[in-house]
Amino acid sequence: MFFFNICVDIKSEKAIKISNINGVKMRKHIDTLKYFVDNHSDLIIIFDRNYKILFLNEAYCQIFAKNYNELKGKDFLSLMVEGDREKAINSIQKIDLNRNSTTHSECILSADGIKWIEWKVKGRFSSNGKLLDYFSVGRDITELKQMQEELEINKSRHETAELIGGVGNWEYNIITDFHSDLIF
Repeated sequence: MFFFNICVDIKSEKAIKISNINGVKMRKHIDTLKYFVDNHSDLIIIFDRNYKILFLNEAYCQIFAKNYNELKGKDFLSLMVEGDREKAINSIQKIDLNRNSTTHSECILSADGIKWIEWKVKGRFSSNGKLLDYFSVGRDITELKQMQEELEINKSRHETAELIGGVGNWEYNIITDFHSDLIF
């Protein structure tokens, strides 16, 4: 019986040592993950079903020039341009067990003015299918949107100039000997 008790004690001690080693390893992994998330250039947030921010990274804080505590618990919809809130809600509400993610873009009221953000949102569900919260990654696409707008303006100007100048354009493919009609 004494021998049996010693074996149990040794196993318990060994389990405690293994647990401590795994705990140290787990802490290292958590620290590494936290460093990665906080130093990522994309905006990362987790929010609940009522759109309250549960977690946010440093990039999210920086774009609004606020600290973590000022933004945590805030309704993230309030940080959007009012006209885009309904679009974001409609996109997020499409998430369910069959469609676990969605992508949408909207304008936010950043510290530097209005910025376009493209969000990729995923729902997290419990084992019985209940929605727990949302994980979202946002990327600043303001420059892309500005370039798209400039391209549309330039395209419109080009078409107007062709019309005013009475010139047109046509397409010719030397390989297929295809040519389009002259377009004014």
